[in-house]
Amino acid sequence: MIRSVGLAACALCFAAPASASPACLQLNQLLRWGRVDHNVMLIEDKSHQKFKVAYRGYCGNLSFARSIDLRSASNSALGCVGRGDSIIVHLNGATYQCPIDSVSPAPAAMPH
Repeated sequence: MIRSVGLAACALCFAAPASASPACLQLNQLLRWGRVDHNVMLIEDKSHQKFKVAYRGYCGNLSFARSIDLRSASNSALGCVGRGDSIIVHLNGATYQCPIDSVSPAPAAMPH
C-alpha cells in the first residue's frame, strides 16, 4: 500500500507542466517586422512565431525604416525581449530608440 502511493507520487514528478511556457522573442532571432499602427508592430522570429510588440512614443517612420534592432538589458542574445527593452530604428541616418511596453504572441488574425 505505501509502496503504490510512493510510486503514484513519483509519477507526478514526471508529469508534463500544467501550462506551457510563454512565448519568447529572443534578441538574436529577428527575421521580419512590420508596423501595425502608431504604437504596435508585428515581429516574426526565425522559427516563424509572430509577436505583437507595443511601444511608447515616436518610433520614426517605421514604414520607411531600412532596419531595426532589439536592445535588451539582458546579458544574453538568447534572453527574451520584454517591457523596458527597446526597438532601435535606423532611418535616413537617424536612429530612434523606442521603449517597449509589452511583447505577446500575435493573435492569428493580426494583419502582417
